[in-house]
Amino acid sequence: MTRAHPAPRQLGARWRAQGIWTDETLLDRFDAAPEAQLAIVDGDVRSTIGNLRAVAQGYAATLHDLGVRPGDIVCWQLPNWWEAVAFCWGVWRCGAIASPITPTLRKHEIGFILDRTNANVIAVPREFRGTDHDAMVRDTGFRGEIVV
Repeated sequence: MTRAHPAPRQLGARWRAQGIWTDETLLDRFDAAPEAQLAIVDGDVRSTIGNLRAVAQGYAATLHDLGVRPGDIVCWQLPNWWEAVAFCWGVWRCGAIASPITPTLRKHEIGFILDRTNANVIAVPREFRGTDHDAMVRDTGFRGEIVV
């Protein structure tokens, strides 16, 4: 006889009682982490929480200057680089919604996603694996801001 899984509501109540599930967001945990704590290792790059916070704040300021406000959707098609983590946290700092797009998608799919999300901003690498992402996004007819 297989044991039935508890309903999600029951699991949530149990995890809250055990202190496993809290109302903290990832950004809350990020803010509470010690400055000198190692956060990311990406090849030769070693980034501390303090460095990541500073970079994320810079991205947040840029996004704010571009008009990003709480509740806005910001798309990003960045490879699995440490900057993608900092960019995502910058989006969250603005109160915006991060909508990542896998770097393998191309013009048709990106155009569809940008259209459906109503994003006004997308971040892309200048070039990745032989693809000019800036030009590709422009070819979709996207009229918002492209951050490269």
